[in-house]
Amino acid sequence: MKRKTLLVIGLVALFALPGWAGLFSPKENATPPMHNLIKELNLSKDQVAQCEMHRTSMEKEQIQLRAKLQSLHLDLKTELRKETVDEAKISGIIAEIGKLNGDILRNHVSNLLKLKSVLTSEQKEKLLSKGMFDGGMGDGMMMRPDGNAPRGREGGRGMR
Repeated sequence: MKRKTLLVIGLVALFALPGWAGLFSPKENATPPMHNLIKELNLSKDQVAQCEMHRTSMEKEQIQLRAKLQSLHLDLKTELRKETVDEAKISGIIAEIGKLNGDILRNHVSNLLKLKSVLTSEQKEKLLSKGMFDGGMGDGMMMRPDGNAPRGREGGRGMR
């Protein structure tokens, strides 16, 4: 049960990350809601630069973690397809997948905390009122950067 919970939390975090990765990106090709959020929070150039630095650092680590995770998923598939299954090996792979999902979530939360440290109290309050620091856990799943609920909350396909 503990593994299943950890796996679900890890998957939720993994799917939530792409939205957060570009949250404070000042790039010209950023979607209007991103620019609106930067403008609404009245971020200084220094704050935008710090957020971008934290985002880039997080993305680099996430890329490495997700690559390891994909490799382990392939290892698991390979083991499951074998004529005789080594349950101990499968169990070890599953444990490592759970550990990596935990690492991904820790990296994500660590980045959120770094981002919060860059913001003023008023800016944090604005984001909190939009549900932006819910952490991707619990009933109030994290909002997308455009301020809308995740897909499953809109009645479409997705997790419930």
